[in-house]
Amino acid sequence: MDKIRRTSFVFYKDWLNTINELPQEIQFDIYKAIAEYGINGNIPELKPVAKAVFSLIKQTIDRDCGKHEDKSL
Repeated sequence: MDKIRRTSFVFYKDWLNTINELPQEIQFDIYKAIAEYGINGNIPELKPVAKAVFSLIKQTIDRDCGKHEDKSL
């Protein structure tokens, strides 16, 4: 994905429920990664568990942003 700066993205309740089941130090890393990727398109370095959860969330962000970009063409 090209590094596109967006002003918003959708955050799903399912993500919150999943992330809340993890230890706090991992939660913070995932929230930060979601925000950084959702707005700036940057993927930060993550520890294995955070990386696994983020990779699933990233797919949804990519899908949603692709839909939005298709509609704006």
